[in-house]
Amino acid sequence: MMLAEHFFFKIQPPEGCIKGTFFEVGDKLKLDLKPDICHSGFHACKSPLRCFMIYPKLKGNKYFKVRLGENLVEKDGKCCSDEMEVFEEMTESEMLSLVTKQDCLSVVAEHGYFLENIPEDLLDKDVCLKAVEDGFSLGYVPENLLSRKMCLKAVRKVGTVLCNVPEEFMDKTMCFEAIKQNGHALEFVPRKLVSGEMCLKAVTNNGTALRLVSKKFMSDEICLEAVKNNGIALEFVPELFINKNVCLEAVKQNVRAFRFVPSKWLGALDSKL
Repeated sequence: MMLAEHFFFKIQPPEGCIKGTFFEVGDKLKLDLKPDICHSGFHACKSPLRCFMIYPKLKGNKYFKVRLGENLVEKDGKCCSDEMEVFEEMTESEMLSLVTKQDCLSVVAEHGYFLENIPEDLLDKDVCLKAVEDGFSLGYVPENLLSRKMCLKAVRKVGTVLCNVPEEFMDKTMCFEAIKQNGHALEFVPRKLVSGEMCLKAVTNNGTALRLVSKKFMSDEICLEAVKNNGIALEFVPELFINKNVCLEAVKQNVRAFRFVPSKWLGALDSKL
């Protein structure tokens, strides 16, 4: 049996691994097949933290330190071989104690949502900042670790995560950055911070964000910019602001906007199109 020099980590759930296979310390196993990640062979991870991405923490799990054969295939942190020796069994806490900060940074850089499974002693602002680079994972950051920098980074990537920004960091700059990325973030802007300029930016980026603009800020300019961005936004133009020019710009942008053109303007459009 030709084994790789370093150790790998493996979790065996209560029901066993694939096809109900169970392992014990001392097992030396070999398969007559070509290892293929997620399809065939013995699987394990270089990082103990990545094991928990595959199997959740369950009562009855078994945690092993193993060695894999030299005929090794690796992908996305998973490793697979046609040979495996089960070297040592450990507890969940023992496996987690082997997790390093670099493991944490590496994992959350790929899957920010995994932030909720990072060991408490390794969960800090550096790890959280790395996680929110995907934007979506801001909601997984513990309140005591949130920072303005973190929130800005997240909303610049995914504007609608503005809904997860705490009140203490919510200001016009934060809201504008979110709306610049996605006009629909206007939905999560506190009423006291909304302005006409903000509404105009929202519909310029995403025309259908017009549905989020209040009567107070509705204007000819905002309606026209909305339909220029997305003709379907004509559906949300109040009757007071519908005119030939708005209808024309809407159908020029998207012919399907015709269904939202009031009948009294259809004749006027026929002569222009």
